[in-house]
Amino acid sequence: MKYSPEQIANKWKSIKKVREELMLSTDYTQMPDTPITDESKAEFATYRQILRDLPNVNSDPFNVRFPFLPKYIKKS
Repeated sequence: MKYSPEQIANKWKSIKKVREELMLSTDYTQMPDTPITDESKAEFATYRQILRDLPNVNSDPFNVRFPFLPKYIKKS
């Protein structure tokens, strides 16, 4: 199916909005006093980098796949 430039722009806008919400919801995982393990913190850092890279590594906004949210492991 052929999409109009407006449809493509609107889809990217929608993707970026979801991405921003996911980034905001995981901001706490990168704080120095976060109550999660260093391993979890690293997994969230990778997750967040994948989110940031979504528009750069996908040429078709209608086939973008968001990464799975990592497991939250509390420090003991």
